[in-house]
Amino acid sequence: MRPLRVINVNQNLKIAVSTLSVALGEIFQVIIVFAIFLFVFGIICVNYFKGSFFRCVLNTGINPGDFQNE
Repeated sequence: MRPLRVINVNQNLKIAVSTLSVALGEIFQVIIVFAIFLFVFGIICVNYFKGSFFRCVLNTGINPGDFQNE
């Protein structure tokens, strides 16, 4: 409870805390928009690649079947 008393006594600190509380709502909206953008981008990438990274194909002339699982 002591920090709340300090905020109430100091006028500049009170202004800073009230500004921060107003800004948090705006920052939260930006974070939501960014999360939606990443979600849509992830869906597009998953549909585009569709398991193309399932197997590694090397063009070195070595057959992957030549190696035994250890």
